[in-house]
Amino acid sequence: MFMDKSIFNLKTFIEKCKTTFPKYISSLKKTNIPAQELNLTKKVILLYLKEYFKHNSSKFKRTRFNIDFINIFLSNLASPELLGVSSLKIQSIIAYFINYLTLQNVLHKSITKEFLKSSNFNPRISTDKKSKETFSINKLSKFYKSCLDSKSSIKNSFIITLEQMGVSKKEYDEYLRNNLNQSDTNFLDELQKDAIKKFNKEIQSPLYYFPDEREYILKNWFCYEFTTNLFGMLEDYFFDDGILNTSDIILIENYIKFCFFLSNRITRTIITNNSPSPTTFFSKNLILKELENCLTGNLFLQENSVNTSKTEIEHVVYSSLKEMIKFCHGCSNHCLISPYNKCTMFEDPFYALDLLEEITSNYMLDKKETHLPEINYSQKEILAKTNKIYMNLLNYSERISEGNFTKISVEDLRFLFEQYNKDFFSGLLEDLLNKEQKYKLIFRLSSRMTKSGGSTSKIIKKDQTIYKINISSYLLFQSFSDIKRTIKINGIICKDRIEALQRIFEHELIHLLELLIEGDSSCSSDSFKILAKQIFLHTGNKHELITQEERAFLKFSIKVGDKVSFEYNTKKYIGIVDRITKRATVLVKDKNNSKNTNEKGFLKFYTPISMLNKEE
Repeated sequence: MFMDKSIFNLKTFIEKCKTTFPKYISSLKKTNIPAQELNLTKKVILLYLKEYFKHNSSKFKRTRFNIDFINIFLSNLASPELLGVSSLKIQSIIAYFINYLTLQNVLHKSITKEFLKSSNFNPRISTDKKSKETFSINKLSKFYKSCLDSKSSIKNSFIITLEQMGVSKKEYDEYLRNNLNQSDTNFLDELQKDAIKKFNKEIQSPLYYFPDEREYILKNWFCYEFTTNLFGMLEDYFFDDGILNTSDIILIENYIKFCFFLSNRITRTIITNNSPSPTTFFSKNLILKELENCLTGNLFLQENSVNTSKTEIEHVVYSSLKEMIKFCHGCSNHCLISPYNKCTMFEDPFYALDLLEEITSNYMLDKKETHLPEINYSQKEILAKTNKIYMNLLNYSERISEGNFTKISVEDLRFLFEQYNKDFFSGLLEDLLNKEQKYKLIFRLSSRMTKSGGSTSKIIKKDQTIYKINISSYLLFQSFSDIKRTIKINGIICKDRIEALQRIFEHELIHLLELLIEGDSSCSSDSFKILAKQIFLHTGNKHELITQEERAFLKFSIKVGDKVSFEYNTKKYIGIVDRITKRATVLVKDKNNSKNTNEKGFLKFYTPISMLNKEE
């Protein structure tokens, strides 16, 4: 017989939970739930019960189950241990447990329905097998189904990856079912629209996007800007002509999902903070824990799937985060650049600070007391050393025979490292590497880095530490050819590809030096800028190499947002340029609703820019 709805006693509820919780966990074990999922379920329920008992001990609350507490728990009380776990996931775990309590007569049967209504969550708790089979799977799962089509050109690359991880279709669908519902998918669609709007149009003031909440305008802007910046930045890792469709799904679906969860978490951490001090919500450990949880379980970040690692992504994302600390970055007023050096939109002292320097120096790095070396050369010494290395590379390399070389290999990068380590660092880099118990220094030439000139990362594994220096061969070969203009890198004019390579490589060596000594590196920090200037005469940290977007505009007058036409299989198509990397992504309205059409009714074509004709 079910308990009476009006009967509730907190003390009795606590005692029954002590016996019911182990039974619930045992019942989950019988369903062969993955160990990681089971541990998360235990953690969420115990934290929820702990907070519930702590905050519902008043005379009134002791006699009535507080259905609305779930919203308080999600917005204010969730432990840092749950960072990176989606709110919907937390809700679903608690909802299933509440439902179990009603089945065990610990709570009245009406509680589950009221709980779901209060939390705006609607998990499927029916045991009807048919209803589970007809569950409306989101578009990620639809993509998986399309891979099973024998005619699909992307079948092998995706299926093999899943098989290597031991993931079946059923498990994958269940993963999606537990992590996304239709409201998530709709929100991601809107987020994608906003991202496209940001890249296609001139950025407006934060007031344009957040006109109502004055005190949260810049904080929200930070989350939005950070998310969309990452969307563009990390495409270098995941876009490849060989698996165009797979890479696009990775970028548009899984990656936006990752950014959405990360942005949501950062937003929640910010707006629930009791004071405007950045100490708590921008600690290094908090952000890295956030990244670790967000990246764990994301299929597209497995090393079997892409040529990178979770640790490397964490480093890139965290470095990007530090770059984005200026909350009003992207605002068309450009207050913090010049001539004001503070935000002109608000009088509040917190907003008026140059937050990049303030937070980076005091909170973000969270470093041990370490000392970077005192290396300082005169302009004459630096020019002599770099010219010597330039000529040595020409004489040594079997591939590089002129300033604007057309071939290069990782052996050339290794030679550059040896030369710079000897002439500029007196062997210090090699000495620091040798202090590591087991290390590996990897050089890589990337044809996939279409925006960044280079990157340096530290990857810690069980048996060794890996340092990886990547150089974009793609951008080097794009430059110093048919498009003639001055090219600056790190504030220095480069006359050919060797000089451009040297400037990029020098920048990455400063990153390596900081990683070896301090375990962290940011080109926006004062220490990095000082080292780069004293050792290499660098006065900036940006490159002006020719990108594909610039080439498309200068050579073919085509840019993102343009209406274009092209021929494919003797048929003419007309669409809109959505994105430009190595090729142009063109969206074409599909009148026939074919199976390759996306949810908005567009076909997507990856077309060489030279094949496009601009339409008026």
